[in-house]
Order: sequence, then C-alpha cells, then structure tokens
Amino acid sequence: MLELARAQVPEAQFVLGDMRHLSFSPNEFDAVTAYFSLLMLSRADMAALLTEVRAWLRRGGLLSFSLVEFDADSVEVEFMGTTFQASGYTEAQLPAVLEHAGYEVVSLRTVDHAPIEGPSEAQVFCLARPLENR
Repeated sequence: MLELARAQVPEAQFVLGDMRHLSFSPNEFDAVTAYFSLLMLSRADMAALLTEVRAWLRRGGLLSFSLVEFDADSVEVEFMGTTFQASGYTEAQLPAVLEHAGYEVVSLRTVDHAPIEGPSEAQVFCLARPLENR
C-alpha cells in the first residue's frame, strides 16, 4: 500500500508504523485520517490514540475516521480468512467517546455496506475537530 501511495503522491511523506506508538510534534497536521484501522485497537488504545492525535492537529484541524458499527471491545472477528481482535462503537456512542477525547463532532453518518459476497454491515463515518478550549 505504501508503494502505491508513494507512486500516486510522490511529494507526500508516508510513515509505516504501529499507530499506538507513533510520535509527532504538537500542531503538526491539518488533518488526520483513519479508515477502518482504529477497529484493530482495544477501546482503551483507541481512546489513548484519539487523545494523542488531538495534540497533533493544528487549530481548526480535522480528524476523519470510519469504523464498522458494533458495540464491542476486543472481540474475535474473522475477515477474509483471518481472525483478529476488533473493537467498535455504535453511532450513538461515538459523540461521548469523542467528547471525552477532546473533540466536537462535525458530522457523523452510518451507511449500510453490502459486499458482493458476505453479509452487509453498518459503517460509521465521522468527522471531528478538537475542542477549542483544550
């Protein structure tokens, strides 16, 4: 994936690493995205990372992420023949999770995804910004 990304945007900087252990300077980014990667974390690790990301964002910066909608913490899930631990929240739970991490929700939307094979799933897409009084 990094090779494909670098080929598409050669002037960008891409980092390979465990998201729980990345370190960036405060106010370094205008935006941070995480599409279907946070679900690989426990809820405790997700909360810690959301708080850390808040510090990386500049004033007015945005966090954009998505999760599969389900209410669970570190449960065993099978996806494409691989079993792993996954966590999630419902759309109704996310505003409180984000507020606790220091964000305000800009938009929150759940859509049903129906793959060609397999069951459909609800996917939550969120856009949030750090609270100004942080």
